[in-house]
Amino acid sequence: MMRKIIFLSLFLPLFSFAQIENCIDPALINPDCLCPLVIDPVCGCDGEMYDNSCLAECAGNTSWSEVVYDSNGNMIECATQVEATICDSMSVEFTFLDSTGFINFNFTTFYTSDEGFAYAGFVLLDLNGDTVAAENINTAINAYGVYGQMEEDRVMEIVDGQVFDSPFYGTMYLVEGLFAGELTTACSFPFEFSLVNNTDTILGQWYSEEEEEFLTFTEDSVFLYYYNEYDDCYEIDVLSYSYNDQTIIVVSEEDNLELPYSVEDDVLSISFEDETIVYVSQVFDVSSWMECEYEDISFDCDEESGCYESEGGEGMYGSYEECFEMCQTTSVNNIDKSNNSELIKITDLLGKEVNFEANRILFYHYDNGTVSKVYRIK
Repeated sequence: MMRKIIFLSLFLPLFSFAQIENCIDPALINPDCLCPLVIDPVCGCDGEMYDNSCLAECAGNTSWSEVVYDSNGNMIECATQVEATICDSMSVEFTFLDSTGFINFNFTTFYTSDEGFAYAGFVLLDLNGDTVAAENINTAINAYGVYGQMEEDRVMEIVDGQVFDSPFYGTMYLVEGLFAGELTTACSFPFEFSLVNNTDTILGQWYSEEEEEFLTFTEDSVFLYYYNEYDDCYEIDVLSYSYNDQTIIVVSEEDNLELPYSVEDDVLSISFEDETIVYVSQVFDVSSWMECEYEDISFDCDEESGCYESEGGEGMYGSYEECFEMCQTTSVNNIDKSNNSELIKITDLLGKEVNFEANRILFYHYDNGTVSKVYRIK
């Protein structure tokens, strides 16, 4: 991990993403130069058309070519001719994003010449010009170069802390010398993808702004990430589940929980009781998130004496702050008395047993079979 951070911080800012390299020589630019009045159109390497080669050179172009006409006799735009390079004989396509923070893509070259780019690798930028992901020496399938007639499934690692929405729009850069330390932009490709496929699957990564909760659905497990502001860490739960076109079935020790859901336009809606929680498709890298690690210490709340440490670590609250917050709002004892029943457990939206936490929708289960929805604002 440290090698990747050092690699990105040292090398990526050193190069500029310019498609046409060494085209314009400032020393050649002369707006006052005298050229013959001859109409012999050429395309400068800058993608502009000039009446003749003299004018192209006076504009600073180091190279130019004759204009080209299509089969109907129409002139092909110079910008199109300049861009028709070896890069146009390459294809870059997104394949999938795995749950560990890697973007997988397919790279294919269709040309047959020996031309190529040594020690080349890929870097992905978003529309703001920020680096989102990059190949590095640990993920590279091929660090030796890009040449004709090759097809590879390649992997980029998402930069620590990057979270981006789906659908994603950005630019993929093929950088010559990426694995040798001498970086030069060779090609650029539009790069976009959506994390929800045409079958509206729930597989992928999701975020609920309302719940401040991240979800990752794999084929058989759902990972829940919830930020604990008290301890500055993420609580992580892993649950087994299955699903069909309409229902998520969460497997628990006591009973399976069935949750109706729908997916449309990268939005996942999950219903529980009379509540519907909305998640939007997002990309996030959990590798840098610190998981909460709690000692076997818990607290209970007494309406008269307040919070106290529970013997045996079997208290209702995992931290003193959680217990204090609950005691300040409504004590467990008072809740029990108002229901004339005993509080058995607290669960979250997906039925996972949790401790109390403010600013989160929770469900209180009592021994008489009733369930109460609780939402405490810190």
